[in-house]
Amino acid sequence: MPFIGNQPAKVPLTSADITDGIITNADIANSTINLTTKVTGSLPVANGGTGLTALGTASQVLRVNSGATGLEFGTLASGILQVKQAVQSAVVSTTSTSFVDISGLSVSITPASSSNKILVIADIVFSGTGNGWIVGARIARGGTGIYVGDTDGTRIFSLMGGITSNFGSTYDSHIFNRTGVFLDNPASTSSLTYTVQGNVPRGNTTFYLNRDADDTSGGPNHPRTASSITVIEIASSILT
Repeated sequence: MPFIGNQPAKVPLTSADITDGIITNADIANSTINLTTKVTGSLPVANGGTGLTALGTASQVLRVNSGATGLEFGTLASGILQVKQAVQSAVVSTTSTSFVDISGLSVSITPASSSNKILVIADIVFSGTGNGWIVGARIARGGTGIYVGDTDGTRIFSLMGGITSNFGSTYDSHIFNRTGVFLDNPASTSSLTYTVQGNVPRGNTTFYLNRDADDTSGGPNHPRTASSITVIEIASSILT
């Protein structure tokens, strides 16, 4: 080892192999350690590394493991997994006394996990002809109403509805704007179909979607509207 005075001279390394973890009697010059071939294994987290020897897969992120003992690659948790929507801007009608699907307001979704939930949002505008007649609407999954009231005599199980009234004529100009929001728990990974259904439980009237009952042609007081149903899959990991 050459000395300058009583101190060892600094000898830059042009090539260093530190696989044995030992470097002696030298200061390492910039860019002299080949990190591609001369450093092997994993660098511990305590020493500024990740403790990992390989990359994860595409779109994964580096995160702390569940035991908080090290790092790992994993999928970034997301609350919203998928969103589906159907919009109906046309006029749709029915005279059914039982609930029937409203054309154009149907959407299907397949949950990624049976523990995930589906947020359903139905935003509809509807009306009914006649004085004092009843029109109703509800959200259904697979044809069965969800988020409805309890059984009580002959009353219908509805989510939204209205009773038409008379403005001094034989027709009604009411139009109902209703929004239903429900967090459904289908516990399924099969394809699910959510629909908006309508009915006129007392009969002798007509359920109209996206228009009022009068609907005078060209009348400025008789709007045409749009309605929609939206379903959102929510990951169980963010639900408590």
